[in-house]
Amino acid sequence: MSEEDVAEIGPGTRVWVADPTELYVSGTVKQRNPKTTSVVLDGSLKEVDVENDKVWQRNPKFLEGANDLTTLSFLHEPAVLHTLQQRYMENTIYSFSGPILIAVNPYQKLPVYSETILKAYVGQERDKLQPHVYALAEQAYRSMVNFGDQSILVSGESGAGKTETTKVILQYFAAMNPKETEQGEQSIEDKVLGSTPILEAFGNAKTIRNDNSSRFGKFIEVQFDKEGVIIGASVSTYLLEKSRICLLYTSDAADEEDS
Repeated sequence: MSEEDVAEIGPGTRVWVADPTELYVSGTVKQRNPKTTSVVLDGSLKEVDVENDKVWQRNPKFLEGANDLTTLSFLHEPAVLHTLQQRYMENTIYSFSGPILIAVNPYQKLPVYSETILKAYVGQERDKLQPHVYALAEQAYRSMVNFGDQSILVSGESGAGKTETTKVILQYFAAMNPKETEQGEQSIEDKVLGSTPILEAFGNAKTIRNDNSSRFGKFIEVQFDKEGVIIGASVSTYLLEKSRICLLYTSDAADEEDS
């Protein structure tokens, strides 16, 4: 926390404080001292003394749940986590942080990928609609058409939803100016989308956190013609793990080996 933020904190200020169980809890400052701050916690009304470097000013209520984290008055870890949690509880899994799109895996199917919703983002500026992977794909597509090659980096921890997000991006690109094909002929777009399950069949494995975890990286290059129509694609894999789990190491098995 900067010296300016510390100077603004005084009696009556709404703040976040570190908590060993909840990570962060909110409260109201009762008294500010040179090294510690007395805070009355919400709900329990318990008064605690917290070190000044573990007290963060809370954003005004009208900013909590903002579409873009960079619009928050105070941008720090408790504010970011609270905003993402607020949006997640409303089944709003996407948020912007400047040019970055943050996605929180809902671990359930949500009605946010329909053809109607996809079409709503076509031709729209990124900030005109709610944060969505479609908005990011649209921005990349229009920039590619107008200025040239573009890249999208999809990253996150195991189970975060990287593979599914990549599929959604490819689906958006495939919906842009689809090329007409003869009856019974598979389009380039369908071939690109159809390659993903094949890669997953060979390169995925069950982990503690994810039943279908991609154990490799993918570099997908999609080629477009001058009219913005997909004409081809290539997929390269890297960091492919050569080992595979062939036996689930359960706690019961571990107890038997230890005995």
